[in-house]
Amino acid sequence: MHDSQTTTDLTSKRVSLYAGAKLFEESEDESESDESESDESESDESELESDEGEESELESDEGEDGPLDSASFTCPSGLATLGRCLYVADDQRVRKVCKGVVSTLPGTDAIKSTITSVAATSRGKSTILVASTSSTLYQAKFNNKGECTKPFVSIASSLDSVHQVALRQKGKSVFVADELKGLQKIGNDCLSTICSVPCSSVASDDFKNLYFYATKKEKICKWNSNGLKTILRDVDTAQCLFFDPQSGLLYFTEPTAVRAVRVTPSPVHDDMACLADDLAKLIDSDDILPTDQVTFLVEGKRIRVSKTSLCIRSKYFKTMFESGFKESTTVGMEVIPIEEATYDSFYALISFLVTGRIDMRKCRPFLLDLLLLSDRYLVESLKLPCSQHLVASAQQDSRVILSYMDVADKYGFKELLDSCLDIIFPDLESVYCQEEFKRLGSGALYKVISRLMRKNKDS
Repeated sequence: MHDSQTTTDLTSKRVSLYAGAKLFEESEDESESDESESDESESDESELESDEGEESELESDEGEDGPLDSASFTCPSGLATLGRCLYVADDQRVRKVCKGVVSTLPGTDAIKSTITSVAATSRGKSTILVASTSSTLYQAKFNNKGECTKPFVSIASSLDSVHQVALRQKGKSVFVADELKGLQKIGNDCLSTICSVPCSSVASDDFKNLYFYATKKEKICKWNSNGLKTILRDVDTAQCLFFDPQSGLLYFTEPTAVRAVRVTPSPVHDDMACLADDLAKLIDSDDILPTDQVTFLVEGKRIRVSKTSLCIRSKYFKTMFESGFKESTTVGMEVIPIEEATYDSFYALISFLVTGRIDMRKCRPFLLDLLLLSDRYLVESLKLPCSQHLVASAQQDSRVILSYMDVADKYGFKELLDSCLDIIFPDLESVYCQEEFKRLGSGALYKVISRLMRKNKDS
């Protein structure tokens, strides 16, 4: 099927696109994937049942700027990333997604046709953007504040059927995938043909290599100063190519799949799984140096752990061992009694601090205790997953949810309080007469009243 290359099919897992260094993230939880597919199918059915008036509103939507949860796009097509920003070709505009906000870039007045592709690179303190229609290329310049210093102007207009454009990070040339003329290069105001094989997509890496999909020959090729080389055959219509420098993978889309092929060695070697296993040896192990060891006594059971690993991950323990606390006065073999905690919940907390991972399924019997411990020992990164799994484990039981709301109000767990409120609010009339609701604190009641007021205002 291909020349000494291994491809990965990403469609069997959930694929998310991020405007950061790591563009694709795979989830191995197939049940979540199945649920999302079911939700999408239900959503599709509901859309089919909508009336014609709603459909006409959608068709006339010009796309609104603002936060991601409220912004909209008209007809997004080409994508490009630069730093932590994502650039989207959207009808006759270029939209920017950065820090959770969608904005329309200025300076696109000269573009009178639908933009099919966009590319971005940085030069000094400026950002260079190239946008293409089917026959014309435009280029603009923006400063580091996002202000347009040079509006989009035409740099090439004799193209036939442009599908995708690419820019090298340190180069000044624009590369164009033309379905009729082949791979084109635009530099120094000159248009030249690199390869006359018709192609529909092009991408560039940091090693002066170009990758493009040859339309008629159904293969992905690499071009550089050494010439042309086929890296993958029998590709089913690659509409978009994207190179991820963090992984060394070239991603490409087919009509029913998203695939990836490694084209360069990854500059980052990820050994996180082995690292977590090795770090686990810093708990109840003879590998811990005596001078770095501390022992916790919980429910009559001892937990030995490395003090250094706790100091790095928790400000609470760092203060304990480095200040004049009673627990820090003895060097070497301290035994610290832990009150108001179960052995299982405290061991889970320590394990998370040392290894950076935790199995929430095993923690279900003591999730609430674990949440309280994460608050007590200032482990902020554990609060949200504990809150999410607490609500999920309640299984819509309103009495349990109300008890969690009371705890959330007492300890200031905003995420837990909001999640609980999301569940009980639709059935509030049958909930407010329960004894658990009457015992809610003022903070939780204020949240309920505020949401009721917003609902009445919206209606």
